[in-house]
Amino acid sequence: MIQSDTFPKKFRIKGNKIVFVDTNNVKEIIKQDENIETKLYEYDEFVLKLEPRKNMKQYIESNYNKLLQYAKDNPYVEEVKQTQEEKIIEQELIIEDLVQLLIDKGVVY
Repeated sequence: MIQSDTFPKKFRIKGNKIVFVDTNNVKEIIKQDENIETKLYEYDEFVLKLEPRKNMKQYIESNYNKLLQYAKDNPYVEEVKQTQEEKIIEQELIIEDLVQLLIDKGVVY
């Protein structure tokens, strides 16, 4: 959930990713801090990866509802690449867990 002091735009283009906001679900909240009252907007963002194209902004505006719904239904997950060393460490931990499981079950002494 994002909080901002400005009402969000429907979408932002960040390279080949589009960050959508369902502006129908933006909540206005008042934050009280000592004697200062601040109006904030609270909302979710939905990311969709799209191949760059001519007239990208116009394409998104024309297909906003469909693209927003697709982004909601198919959350974008950033692919994280592991180094070879990280993969080996992860595999060693899995092997240790499996050996301990076999010991606990009495299969291995």
